[in-house]
This record gives sequence, C-alpha cells and structure tokens, in this order.
Amino acid sequence: MLLMRYRRRIMQNNEKLIPQKQVVDMTSLSGTTIWRLEKAGKFPERHKIGPNRVAWLHSDILRWIAEKVEAQ
Repeated sequence: MLLMRYRRRIMQNNEKLIPQKQVVDMTSLSGTTIWRLEKAGKFPERHKIGPNRVAWLHSDILRWIAEKVEAQ
C-alpha cells in the first residue's frame, strides 16, 4: 500500500530522489543532525535505495525547508 502511494506520487509529479550529500547541501545541516532530526520525527523519512545508499524525496525536503522559513 505504501509503495503504491509513493509510486503514484513519483509518477504523477515527476518526483526525484536526492542523495544525502544534496540534502546536506540544501539544508546546511550535517548528516548526523539530519539523522537525529529524522529519528525524532522532525525531518522527512529517508528511503533505502541500495545496500549502502539512502535518498529523500526532493519535494519532502523542499516542504521541510519551507516550513522552517515560515516558522520564523
């Protein structure tokens, strides 16, 4: 069910996955800080795309950034 929801979302919105390095660059947060925020439920969830590789949905990161800007 969850996989189908993401698959539909990706197909309809031309969504893309972005690697951790790009997320770090976009947010100016360290990988460790991202991990801590994610574990606390305060950052978008990562998706495992390989044995040693994770990525995030680009729109989730943009939404998180927008929420932080609006909260100021």
